[in-house]
Parts: sequence; structure tokens; C-alpha cells
Amino acid sequence: MKLATGTVKQHVNEAFQVESLEVGGADVTSAVSALPASISVVAGVGGADTVDVVITVKNSAGSAISSPVPIFVWLSDLATGVGGSAHTHSTAPAFTVGEEWAEHITNDAWTVLTTAAGTCTLQLVDTANEDVTINAAIGGIRGSDTTVAADWS
Repeated sequence: MKLATGTVKQHVNEAFQVESLEVGGADVTSAVSALPASISVVAGVGGADTVDVVITVKNSAGSAISSPVPIFVWLSDLATGVGGSAHTHSTAPAFTVGEEWAEHITNDAWTVLTTAAGTCTLQLVDTANEDVTINAAIGGIRGSDTTVAADWS
């Protein structure tokens, strides 16, 4: 394997996002901007006692990536994301968008393949409307989490 030699030039904007990157005289900005850099987790009401959680893998510019990637998703009773979730759901959680590859802890933790648009959607149904925090991570990058409040409707 040959390593690149020479100068590395990087232009970063005021939001600390890389706008251009040059290595050894070659522009590698597009290759770097296609890499996952963050994950957003957004919960929305999907119906009575139902929450649809949209998880999006984003690049360094903050846009959804344009390729499928495996991510780790878990539920927690704590807002910090530490630990699992002790409560039960009325219906088993299901990924309505994206492909569930593995369930690591029943109804609590999964590996999921996002769509080609870098997204997946987890649907939670709970008539007890208990608080739960939804977390996601990719390659050691823990995304923003979201806590579903007690009133889901």
C-alpha cells in the first residue's frame, strides 16, 4: 500500500464543516463528503399511541448520504442513552423503512440497513405511552437522540 505524500489543505466554514479537502494536490472533497458524519433521530406522531422515528445518516455537509449503510439502533429508559429499556410495548417495534438485519436485545436493540437515501423508520406502538429514548450510532458516532414523551397522541 502506498500512502499519499505532500500537503493536505482543508477549508472549514464557521460551522466547522469541511467545504474542501485536498491531499497531495488531488481534490478529495467529494469522496470525504460522501462519508457518514452524523445521525439525526426525529420522532413524529404516527397515529393513536404510535410514534414513527425517522433516523437519517448525514454527511459532513449535514445532508442525507446517498447510499445504504448499517447502523445500530437502541431504546433506553435514560435520556443519556445508557442502558436498555425495561418497559414493554403494545406491539413489537418494527422498522417500516429500512431493513432490520439483526435484533440483539428483544424489542430494544437492532442492526438496521438504511435505504439508499440513508434513512430508516422505527415504529413504536405503546398504549401505556411510557417515556423512551431512541438512540442510533454508526462507526462509533452516536447520533442525536430523541425522547418520546408520555403523551404520544
